[in-house]
Amino acid sequence: MSSAKEKKLLRYLEISTNAPPEEIHEGYNRTRNAYSQDSLALYSLMSQEECNQMLELVDEAYSI
Repeated sequence: MSSAKEKKLLRYLEISTNAPPEEIHEGYNRTRNAYSQDSLALYSLMSQEECNQMLELVDEAYSI
């Protein structure tokens, strides 16, 4: 992992750049759940559009 953009995206998953596959998958699931429509933690803190934008970033980070 060398790109600054890739490193920034991995921060969304809250994992290190040399994380094993299991940790990457866990970070992805944890972050997707946090920004899902069902998340009570973000209710009224973020708009649905903001959550959708974050989910797009999380999906992009996971695809790396």
